[in-house]
Amino acid sequence: MAETEGRSAGATIVGHAPLISNIGGLPFGFGTVPNIYFNGFNLNLTNADSNLLLLLDGQPQAKLSMSFTTAKTLMAYLTEMMEKLEGATARKIMKTDEIEAGLKKLQESEVK
Repeated sequence: MAETEGRSAGATIVGHAPLISNIGGLPFGFGTVPNIYFNGFNLNLTNADSNLLLLLDGQPQAKLSMSFTTAKTLMAYLTEMMEKLEGATARKIMKTDEIEAGLKKLQESEVK
């Protein structure tokens, strides 16, 4: 079984099941940590914080507030994680705006 170690804010992959760890090194969903699924988000900045509103089908699910440093670090780790996944699978993960553009093209071609 292949095993690679990741940073506490990164991913640890054991076999085929990825284990994403929080700062304390415990798996998400362990104990009383809520499990929140979202398929959209809104971003907001104040003069002191950045805010991330998590949406499920357009409805607010949770609000995350963080420092600029934390937001920048999160962005870097998410980018690194997606680049590793895309490299390992040789597949580009599309962003929602790319999917939306494709769906619009599909809809336009069906109307003709």
